[in-house]
Amino acid sequence: FSFRLVSLETGEVLVSQVVERSAQDHMYYASYDGNGDGLFPARNGVVDLNDRSRRDLRSLLSAPRNVRSVATLSGDLLGAVGNVVAGSVQEDLKNRLP
Repeated sequence: FSFRLVSLETGEVLVSQVVERSAQDHMYYASYDGNGDGLFPARNGVVDLNDRSRRDLRSLLSAPRNVRSVATLSGDLLGAVGNVVAGSVQEDLKNRLP
């Protein structure tokens, strides 16, 4: 997003900035039809009894199974860019006003 803040009195460009942002989403989950509390992860065919590995597996079992829509991602980007633009304009005004 590219913007310029121009003085209506002088035509001077007060602020000029290019704001680059990107957004993405992904889905990474595990599914199991049984009782997940009794499920243990495995590494290289060997049961992994490490508490962290079990927590990671439980987290995957309850992870979201939908990616955010393009509209949602676009809205998030517009909000982020709007915040940058507003901050730049406010900072310029603060430096110019007594």
